[in-house]
Amino acid sequence: MNNGEREIDELSKSSTPSSRSPEEQRIRFHRLVKRVSDAILAQGFISSEYIRATEAEKAKVFFKVTEEGECVLADARAKAGSAEAAERKRDSAQPQ
Repeated sequence: MNNGEREIDELSKSSTPSSRSPEEQRIRFHRLVKRVSDAILAQGFISSEYIRATEAEKAKVFFKVTEEGECVLADARAKAGSAEAAERKRDSAQPQ
């Protein structure tokens, strides 16, 4: 499954931070964050809502994990827990 990781890696490696001004680094960072969030949104794991700025408040973006995202997260947690339990079992079985 291509989730944009290759493109994100290329964007992050394409230049050294020291060769850019702080403003250029900030812009590059925000572009990278945008591409990562677009990749996550495209997978359907989160949804977002944009709230426009008013005179009293700044603009806001709210993210919510979708039901599909919750299932994927639960599966990942279960797999991580199983792997951790297996590692503990292996460690305890090894002679000291």
